[in-house]
Amino acid sequence: SALRQHLYGFKILSTVETFHEDADPVGMNRPPFRPRLAISQELWSAHEDREMLRAATALGAEGVVLSLPRVQSEGRSAPSLRSYGQRLSDLSLEPVAMQSPVGPDSNGRIFSGKERQKELHEELKLAGEVALEVGARTVVFSSPGLRNGTFLENPTHFDEATDFLLGLSEI
Repeated sequence: SALRQHLYGFKILSTVETFHEDADPVGMNRPPFRPRLAISQELWSAHEDREMLRAATALGAEGVVLSLPRVQSEGRSAPSLRSYGQRLSDLSLEPVAMQSPVGPDSNGRIFSGKERQKELHEELKLAGEVALEVGARTVVFSSPGLRNGTFLENPTHFDEATDFLLGLSEI
């Protein structure tokens, strides 16, 4: 199937640990860890969304990592977003997280001053708001430069990245 072809071409597996809300805060009474398959919407085009989500369910996926543009293409109003979340639920797919919409220029925006960081914070805030309406409680933010460390060679970049990430807690 088309989904199987996508699976072999990309890294798509995520394990998600779920806990019961009433679990012991220390974790002693947590249910056993059970890895679950979540698939990213970034693997297919918007016009393939319904078909691929059905195929993901048929292959045993239990969750989906959402793409902000994909979800917003279904509508931007709260009722439209909740309807999209319900459609996922009808397919037995949990909206695990919203993938950050920042793209490859996130490094430049982190290290280009407070105004550019503020723009990035606003985009991530929007992603969080949309994620909540659809039913996801997490936004996944990635920055290739922070992963490979090349941007951190500049002595001021560590402090700038730290300030940026701390600022996320305020949005």
